[in-house]
Amino acid sequence: MVDISSIVAASGTTTTVKAPEQTLGQDQFLNLLVAQLKNQNPLDPVDNSQMMAQLAQFSQLEQTKQMATAMTTFIKQQGAANATSLTALLGKHVTAQGSSVSLTSGTPAPLSFNLDAKASTVNVQVFNASGIPVRTWKGTDQPAGTQSTTWDGKDDLGKPLPTGQYTFTMTAKAADGAAVSATTQMTGVVTSIRYDATGPVLIFDAGQVVLPSSIVNVQS
Repeated sequence: MVDISSIVAASGTTTTVKAPEQTLGQDQFLNLLVAQLKNQNPLDPVDNSQMMAQLAQFSQLEQTKQMATAMTTFIKQQGAANATSLTALLGKHVTAQGSSVSLTSGTPAPLSFNLDAKASTVNVQVFNASGIPVRTWKGTDQPAGTQSTTWDGKDDLGKPLPTGQYTFTMTAKAADGAAVSATTQMTGVVTSIRYDATGPVLIFDAGQVVLPSSIVNVQS
């Protein structure tokens, strides 16, 4: 079992040249078709089957264009709907995949992770903002699934660490020494939603930025 006490104790002008368009648009296709009819040889007019084939191509081009427009509109509407639904997460305790942990000096901080299988040994390491390891915890006999423990906010020498953002990593092994897949997690209260160029992101109370796709659990 996990020994919780072990961690509680651990200048120039640039000219841009626009490339020629490579795609034949609807207007260009129709202009070419009309020009072909105007300039056809009266003694050898365009065959009806060829005309029907060209008209079919024109129809297919128009349908494809309409479909692309409809799909773009749908994606925008779906994105707006998804972003709006995220407002329901405001004020909720959310757990998401990530390795960030916020420490308030003197206050224990939770560390969570998920194991794909039972692990005989696990190793958790905490790093400061400079990427320097400050605390290491080792445990044994961890069951599969989501696990959590508490970091007392001290370094390996028992000295309290300052308030700030930290990160943590973990590795796990089975009894035969084979690596066990593990995913670190972070938990916080959603205080706001920010809309970036790539879409909406959640902001935790400690300042962590979370992608909606990384959420694994939501609590009231």
